[in-house]
Amino acid sequence: IPSKFIKIRPGDKPGMTKEVRLLLKKARTLNQVAKSSGLPADKEIHREARKKAKKAWSLAKHNYYNSLLQSS
Repeated sequence: IPSKFIKIRPGDKPGMTKEVRLLLKKARTLNQVAKSSGLPADKEIHREARKKAKKAWSLAKHNYYNSLLQSS
């Protein structure tokens, strides 16, 4: 019988996926770069990465709640 292992982190919010976690990590890294350099271009890159991560998390959360509704 095939089985699937899913890693559950107790502190995760609904809809937090591996992809969203990676996008948020990238945004945090770009934030550190922007803070250390102080360049407006780096700040804009961070802002765009953060926007992309928040949008992905919002979509993942939406999908998570829809899957809960479909299963019940």
